[in-house]
Amino acid sequence: MSTRHLASPVARGNFFHDSNFYVEVADSSGFRKERFTREDSGSLYRLLTYTPPNRPALTKARKVAKRQPPPYIDRTAAFFCAQLIHYGLKQYKTKEAAKKHLLQAFDAAHYLKVPENILLIEKELKAEYNKANVEAERLYEEKRRKEMERDYRKGQEEQSQNAALMKELRAIADMPVAGTDDAAAMVKRLSDKSLKDAIKVMPEGDLRKIVAKAVKDLPELRDAIEMQVSKSQKTIQKVNKAKNVLKVFFAVAHLDILQPVNNLTDCEFQGHFNVAVPFMSKQWNEFSSDEVFTLKMSHSTTFSHLWGKFEFGGISGIFRSVTSTLPHTFPGGYRVDFLWRGEEFGEGQSSFGEDNKGYIVFLGDGRIKGNMQWMGTFDFAGKHDTEKSRNVVWVKSIPHWKRVWRGYNWHNYEVANRARWGKWGGETRNEKAADSDTTTGSGNSRSDDEDAGDSDCGYHERSMMLVF
Repeated sequence: MSTRHLASPVARGNFFHDSNFYVEVADSSGFRKERFTREDSGSLYRLLTYTPPNRPALTKARKVAKRQPPPYIDRTAAFFCAQLIHYGLKQYKTKEAAKKHLLQAFDAAHYLKVPENILLIEKELKAEYNKANVEAERLYEEKRRKEMERDYRKGQEEQSQNAALMKELRAIADMPVAGTDDAAAMVKRLSDKSLKDAIKVMPEGDLRKIVAKAVKDLPELRDAIEMQVSKSQKTIQKVNKAKNVLKVFFAVAHLDILQPVNNLTDCEFQGHFNVAVPFMSKQWNEFSSDEVFTLKMSHSTTFSHLWGKFEFGGISGIFRSVTSTLPHTFPGGYRVDFLWRGEEFGEGQSSFGEDNKGYIVFLGDGRIKGNMQWMGTFDFAGKHDTEKSRNVVWVKSIPHWKRVWRGYNWHNYEVANRARWGKWGGETRNEKAADSDTTTGSGNSRSDDEDAGDSDCGYHERSMMLVF
């Protein structure tokens, strides 16, 4: 294993040592010093006595060879001045003087000896540097060990935090939300007549269990039961009223975790969201079941649209709400329907069009659920990340998101498609603003195109009351 050189160079007089023994000499500009090791005697003599050939190299047939020796490149003045120092000779500043005195120092056998005192300096500096390097390597390994321990602890903490986050995201994903397919799957809505007929044929045991559960929380039902015991006409009327209350209970029995979501602020509709998308790990081995993806979004300054950027692993891109109205409300949250444009993982093939639909439900407390149509449909669930959302004016991201959105179009799709086959398909170009930011039936949302980016959390708080 090669030695790592971690220590700083050691010096004595004009001589230095790190991984090599060298001297420093100013270059021709006089502002920068260059490092030069000692040239061995034979090589130095050849440099000093080089004479260019009178004719080109010839072949055996006495013809000019196609391959000629590489052209001679003379060394710099700094190089020859450095050799004077290495061999303990008087120093000169010009190349001609340095070369002349170096050549004169050679003996009859064309050999130039290094003085003993310089060899001793080289030996001592080498020992000093090696000792310093051993200590530097010890300190480096100690620092590296501490960094690895710190990174391990950080990794453990992040893993623990990620596990807690995924547990929370899965809990959000399991929540049924009124107004979406998952709630409809849990509760089959019945007409009043069908509900009454169902109550008539329901087994008495099941009915008693439901009534026992509801009687504590529904005073009218309790009153009705107590008055039923007295078997009066008034009791009969209240029993009918109790049945109506019971009907309401049946409608929400499986949605008791849903609470009214009132007075959501702008901050709950913008920022960085950590998102779980179980669909991705089922489709690609590259994504684990614990993978946390990201969703960033913001209202435009005019509140005309909700814009966002999503990174869901298998697909990434931009979404935009389909209308310029407030999100519609229902028990459990606020729903925003959107269109999205993006590109697929791997080859980067773009996807756009009217079939790229989706929705986000804002559940309050920074929680969201959603669904996107792509390769069928898939669900996602997320939580607002307060730390990553802090000190960011999110509305300033919208102009960039719009440019990316307008870049997903048929022209650019064909350009990229031809490029995949090694052909040039022309220059890419984005849609005009009117083509992508106009809402059907509402005209050109020009004000939405010119968002200034001066909105911040809390400055434009709006009260969106639940409508029953």
